[in-house]
Amino acid sequence: MAVFIPGAAANAGALGSMPVFGNDGTARQLIDMASITGLERVVTTLGRDPSPLWASPDDWGQMGPELDEWIDTAGKAIAQAVVASASVVDFEAAIIDGWMPEDVRARVVEAVQKHINTFRLEGLSLPSILAGTVGIHARSLGAASLPLADRFLLGQKIFRKEI
Repeated sequence: MAVFIPGAAANAGALGSMPVFGNDGTARQLIDMASITGLERVVTTLGRDPSPLWASPDDWGQMGPELDEWIDTAGKAIAQAVVASASVVDFEAAIIDGWMPEDVRARVVEAVQKHINTFRLEGLSLPSILAGTVGIHARSLGAASLPLADRFLLGQKIFRKEI
């Protein structure tokens, strides 16, 4: 069962904005480190054509070592976000999904699990890290569910008093 808790300022669920630490130790937003647009920037910087990333979610072609590095960086950033989130909210699973080939998604899941295992986790029960099955429609279906959740699920607004 999924629970949607937007919070008074609608910040809950804004995981892309969560601060995480990059490989150089500087704080950045999760979206900067784990989004496909970040991989696109790397590919473009190398003077290569990033269009295979957007042409098909099933086949990105031969991306090379930049894909390996992105998977590791994204995995580390997502692991930080999962551990931080689990220390505040008890949830069953972190589901990795989106516009990416199935093998890339599986490798990201493995990278997240690998990096989670490097944390000191005393006192925490972590969620399962799972590969999603929605794929390319994950973002649009998630966005489409927000108005339904706001309208029909028990939300925080019923607890707020008008001042």
